[in-house]
Amino acid sequence: MDKTQELGIKFIEIYPGQKLGDGFGEETFGYGLDEDRIKNLRMPLLPGT
Repeated sequence: MDKTQELGIKFIEIYPGQKLGDGFGEETFGYGLDEDRIKNLRMPLLPGT
């Protein structure tokens, strides 16, 4: 995410089945994510967080 912000990229696509990344283990993105996981994914993207 740091590199994305450094490059000025404002939108990121993610597809069902993709791994969530560091800190999420082997968990994958999908329609069944609960609100806490969604919040944790958005946290680094929100200004002032």
